[in-house]
Amino acid sequence: MFRTHSFQSTPVGPPRRGGLACGLLGLALFVAIGWFAPNFVLTSESRTDPLGGDWLQEYTGGRMWSDPALRSDLYNQSAFRTVQHDAKVTGFSWDEKKYFPSVYPPFWYAAAGPLSQLDYLTSARMWLGLMIGCLVASLILVRRVLHVPVALLIVLALSPPVLVSLTSGQKGTLLLLIFTATFALFRSGKAFASGAVFALIAFKPHLALPIGLMMLVAGHWRWVLGTYFTLGILLVASARGGLDVCGGYVGICQNLGDYLQTGGYRLEEGFSLWSAAHMLVGDPGGARLVAAAISIVLVIATGLACRRALSVGEEVGIARAFAALTLATVLVAPHFYIYDLTILLLPAAILAREAMRSDATRRNWLPVGLIAVTLLGAPVMARFAAATTIQPGVLVLLAALLAVTTGGSESRFFRPFVRVDARATGH
Repeated sequence: MFRTHSFQSTPVGPPRRGGLACGLLGLALFVAIGWFAPNFVLTSESRTDPLGGDWLQEYTGGRMWSDPALRSDLYNQSAFRTVQHDAKVTGFSWDEKKYFPSVYPPFWYAAAGPLSQLDYLTSARMWLGLMIGCLVASLILVRRVLHVPVALLIVLALSPPVLVSLTSGQKGTLLLLIFTATFALFRSGKAFASGAVFALIAFKPHLALPIGLMMLVAGHWRWVLGTYFTLGILLVASARGGLDVCGGYVGICQNLGDYLQTGGYRLEEGFSLWSAAHMLVGDPGGARLVAAAISIVLVIATGLACRRALSVGEEVGIARAFAALTLATVLVAPHFYIYDLTILLLPAAILAREAMRSDATRRNWLPVGLIAVTLLGAPVMARFAAATTIQPGVLVLLAALLAVTTGGSESRFFRPFVRVDARATGH
């Protein structure tokens, strides 16, 4: 059982009222986006960009997975491109020069199979509803675990990355729910369940490195076994597609190192060290070396800062460590767009809760402010990066991570966050 840190309670309002507010926010977003956003309104049969945004990729993959005649070509980019430009399948035509490549594992497209049997617009709106449901569930879970004011959560939920994720058919809110549930379960001592939930991130495996590696180093074997349990199920689901399909995905993974050079990837909208290095260095090979070297140093430094907090098992130290590891995830991920910044709602809430303590100083608010600047200013930062080849968001997030990991302690890390209140423990 984890030891607890005594907090001065902060009034946050009745729990049911907060949950109702989050639910109403979700309903408002569903109606506003699903029936009024350009990406979800079929005004013409010919479009510049696809209806439903990135959902077209899942819809295409789900269709091909569900059709035995097409399944073997799931990772044949020419065949994948042909299906998503077939107006008989989607109900609209769009710019033939653009397309979404198939880059997700087989189990992901298998999961999209049932929705892909519906007409396209209906499936896109249902996908939107699912992603908004993930957002609402995340907000309610964060509020239950951290007791932060619902007003703060709503402001964060209306930040540009969240809205971009929802309007463009992306999966940022699903990632947020996975990170949030992983944190909540681990914090409550349910390590196996926490690991099992975290393994669902396998559809974007590059986001698993900081947290997965840290749990392994810290010796949380039940958590690791939980990840193996889920990964085993996902591997079996993928294997149902056959060796040709699985081999095709392996081939895609081998070429993902060049993904940042594809025509559809806008480096200025990336918020990781990898996209920042590519803009500054220019040469792809040199940029990869620079980004890899800095990423290794950053993961090791963050791991050293978090290891004691995770090993000791105090609730406040765990929360602080998860905030740091989530920030590290953003920075070291090879592919991390504006919409993926949605996961920053979790560290923002964690750190805001700590900063609301009665004995907190202005220094406690620094990382909260830096994360808020990134969330609210992401579009401006992207435009600045396009004009200057310098992504200020990466610098701001590095500063936030530094502020989180240099809180000090007996071992120089997390001093204010891993102590045990004598009155709470009786020592």
